[in-house]
Amino acid sequence: MSKKILCALLAASMVFSLASCGGKTDSTGSNAGSTGSNAGSTGSETGSVSNAINFDEDPYEVHFMYLVAAEGSNQATINEKMNELTLENLNMTVDMMPMTFGAYHQTISVSLAANEPLDMMPVFSSSFPTYMDAGYLVNLNDYEQYLTGVKEQMGDAYYAGDVNGFLCGFTEMKEWGFPAGLVVRKDVFEELGYSVDDFSINPDDYSTFDQLTELFKNVKEN
Repeated sequence: MSKKILCALLAASMVFSLASCGGKTDSTGSNAGSTGSNAGSTGSETGSVSNAINFDEDPYEVHFMYLVAAEGSNQATINEKMNELTLENLNMTVDMMPMTFGAYHQTISVSLAANEPLDMMPVFSSSFPTYMDAGYLVNLNDYEQYLTGVKEQMGDAYYAGDVNGFLCGFTEMKEWGFPAGLVVRKDVFEELGYSVDDFSINPDDYSTFDQLTELFKNVKEN
């Protein structure tokens, strides 16, 4: 993957992960991919990214593997709409490769070993050392100049994929988008005289979890 394309992907779109490109090299001759997640940016950088793209060149094709709970029937429509956007804004087409967890674990090692075309993919942190040793990943610290806005967008989470100075990629931060909660039977809750407003749990203050202890105690006693 060329540095120009990497710049465009990271600064102008929300991506889930990047992997080394099968058979593609940058100007130094080394594999120019990486792994990461959710490298978004604000819209203010879109203009500068557009200026870095030569729309007179043939579109670059990105092979994008991502995880899904189940295979959908409307994949062709999704692919079409995605490519309309990427062609218009990035002069790029996307070969979308949805994978269930089972299929991913069965195929990813084989695909990487066979050097199959793969630009972006999800990578679990437990695989970082193996993939680093095998040369599948490129240190994103070497591409910091192209990551305008990413660090500002992610804050301290920018360094979540750092392994001894080797930036493997960017976390999806999905846990921030799925707030945790406690599910309680409505009839029991109301019978004990509780309402949602009675609870103010703060993950940064463990003492507030005593409110749940009291709830459990009352449920058991009644």
